[in-house]
Amino acid sequence: MSQESSFRTTALLTFFGGLAFGALVVALTTPKPGAQVRRDLAGLGRRMKNRAGDIAQRGTRAWEVFKERAEQGGEAAGQVAADLSNEIRVR
Repeated sequence: MSQESSFRTTALLTFFGGLAFGALVVALTTPKPGAQVRRDLAGLGRRMKNRAGDIAQRGTRAWEVFKERAEQGGEAAGQVAADLSNEIRVR
């Protein structure tokens, strides 16, 4: 993994961690009855779980596209190498 990719991953995880922490602090410091706070936290948890699932699905799709393109690139490179090899043999 490149340094830039590692930095981006760390930055995203830090951002989402801070976002979750901030939402939790707001939920716990707002003057509401206990039952309402528990419902709010449960709803927040569901939304975060759904969002994480969406991000995971997009990541999986992006990985599949990357893999497919890498395979196509590998096949194309193999064909170029075979063509060059045949050309060298002919000469």
